[in-house]
Amino acid sequence: SSPTPINNLPSAPTSAPNVFSTPIPTPTIVPITVDADLKSYFEEIVFGGEYGSSTDFVTRWEDGYVDVMIMTEVDIESSVCLDDVMADFNALSETAQLRRSSAGSDIELYFAPESSFSTIEPKYIPTNMGFFWAYWNSRGALYTALIMIDNNDDITQQQRCHLVQEELPQAME
Repeated sequence: SSPTPINNLPSAPTSAPNVFSTPIPTPTIVPITVDADLKSYFEEIVFGGEYGSSTDFVTRWEDGYVDVMIMTEVDIESSVCLDDVMADFNALSETAQLRRSSAGSDIELYFAPESSFSTIEPKYIPTNMGFFWAYWNSRGALYTALIMIDNNDDITQQQRCHLVQEELPQAME
């Protein structure tokens, strides 16, 4: 018996089946219209400060971790509140994570009587129960901040925690 010539073997398919026979739709980008008042409010928050000068740019922390150090004595409830606020922030943030520090920090946090705030930060604006001040370089990179929370007896723990919830995220802007 003689060998089978190669040209008598079954041939391979000339083209692969098209598994992508259904075309993929092109996404449609729908521009949204933003109310002028809303846009103005957004720009005020992003480019301006509650106090002090406004900027033409957005400030932000360049490092992925921002260390927070409590500089004063603090009660357990305020410490737990700070941990909760930091955890909430970290869960929402895609750019920076807050962490507690006991030696060296990016953000100094003071629980002190409001009457002493101006000795901690000379730029303090009087009669605020919570206050923060941040410093940035010419590129808009934040490099240090401080937060002051009034710890007078007439401030409830719930109010004090609310102040931490306000001031800490603002110091991250």
